[in-house]
Amino acid sequence: MALALAVLVLGGLSGALGTPADWLAGYIPLFLGLAVVGGFAEWRLGTRRAVVGAVVANVAGVGGAMLVLATAGRGWNWTTGPATHMDLGMTTAVLGAAATASATLWRTWRLRLRALLLGYAALPLLLVGGLADLERLVGVMAGLATGIALAGVRQPVPTGHRADRRPVRAVALSPQEERDLIRQRLRAVGSTNRLAWMTTWPQNRWFHSGSVPGYLAHRVHAGVAIGLCDPIAVDDLHRDALLREFSARAQRGGLVPCVFAASVGTAAAAAMIGWRVLPVGEEAVVELPGLVFHGKAWQDVRTAINQAARRGITVELTSFDELSVDQRRQVAEISHGWASGRRLPELGFTLGGLAEAADPEVRVAVAMDAYGLVHGVTSWLPSHRPNDGAVTGWTLDVMRRREGADRFRPVMELLIATSLTRFRDEGCAWASLSASPLAAVSGADRSDAARRTAATDLILRQVAARLEPLYGFRSLHAFKAKFSPRFEPLFLVYPNDLALLRISVALARAYLPDVRLRDLAALRPGRPRRGAADRAGAPRQHALARQVDAAPRALSTAGPNA
Repeated sequence: MALALAVLVLGGLSGALGTPADWLAGYIPLFLGLAVVGGFAEWRLGTRRAVVGAVVANVAGVGGAMLVLATAGRGWNWTTGPATHMDLGMTTAVLGAAATASATLWRTWRLRLRALLLGYAALPLLLVGGLADLERLVGVMAGLATGIALAGVRQPVPTGHRADRRPVRAVALSPQEERDLIRQRLRAVGSTNRLAWMTTWPQNRWFHSGSVPGYLAHRVHAGVAIGLCDPIAVDDLHRDALLREFSARAQRGGLVPCVFAASVGTAAAAAMIGWRVLPVGEEAVVELPGLVFHGKAWQDVRTAINQAARRGITVELTSFDELSVDQRRQVAEISHGWASGRRLPELGFTLGGLAEAADPEVRVAVAMDAYGLVHGVTSWLPSHRPNDGAVTGWTLDVMRRREGADRFRPVMELLIATSLTRFRDEGCAWASLSASPLAAVSGADRSDAARRTAATDLILRQVAARLEPLYGFRSLHAFKAKFSPRFEPLFLVYPNDLALLRISVALARAYLPDVRLRDLAALRPGRPRRGAADRAGAPRQHALARQVDAAPRALSTAGPNA
């Protein structure tokens, strides 16, 4: 803008642009148009990448036009006129930068802008056929190619405001260094979300604000940036700012933003910026102070404890790397046997496996009889109190039990009840039995922050009905009710209902990244349990079983922040 204004003033004062009437009528609209188009490119790309796009388009446009004229047929009259002209291609550079910036837009607007730019460059070439027209067409095409290349290396999810124009703090770090930073931040400030330890898993990316200390974990699938849990920051004001910047930067990067497994606080903040709020599950929270297993509600738990005592089954609560080699081998076998009996592989995203359980800061509970046979295992993620980061609770993650004739059937009741007792004796305030996905889809929640349309209800009911025979979400919800928890809703927050179908595809890929869409479409209750999807997931389970012995050692040598 400043350059355009300077050229306009100097050209007018020197007379290079003709009389005042000439440049007022012709050049002012031209320079204003270039300033607007160039400003758009800089806004979307940042100064450095906008300059790169402009330079590439200018060089490609001028050089490409020269090459076309030099290689065209010598007897073609059209090449004679343009070949005698000179042009610096300044409009080519600006239009090429705008074509580069089109890669940052949502699909609909991206296609519209590209069609407009190509039409603007191609039509004058067909009607007039000047050198500048040829340069603009070649430059715009080069800008489109540059935009595709730059979009492939953009930041995980960009920030807003002035921070767009410089790298976020963590991009200079290695993946392990960035993960160390994330874990330190979570331990320092804690989170309002009891599932927050999942944000430290290495499969995530992390959005950092240029102005607010903190982060928002996310994954990118199908053009959607799926935020996980709540933003991690010191207070509500900073968490709200992180959510707004995450949304703005995702959209500037051509992604649909949303946040999954958000708590009530984040749902309220999302509603304040006009987003939709959708309940997608319920978290079971057990208050630990004064916890005793008395009364009819705890009958199943007391039965499990008594039967375990008669069979000599005890529970060891420790870290994964402190288990013996034989115990780790049995745990891997149990996990593989559990997964191989399903038509789909293990879910991911908000559900961990043995790799996540091997984290030294995660605790595992193992039920073992007097003969050394492991009957089941659970893992517990640390949960850090908001503002000071102290560990005040634990969140259930992995649940695996042995199958077969020699199994101890109520092993899960035993493992959870024993873990709750240990946490209570250590002074913890609560324990979370984690979320039951899709458990709230048939609920009657119609609060202002969580309204659902009839179409949304139908989609959720269909998804829940299709997945229930495979993963038993409702039965899992009923199982957790044995421990007399209070149920707190978890939400999906997203910009508008038009984005919901795309977000649904992205969530399916986040939970089942190795499963094809035709496998999901073919799922029907009553089909044989083993199928293509199960075979696709089997190599992953075999590889995990082979690596399970090495995982604890690798984590322990990396230090406490690994």
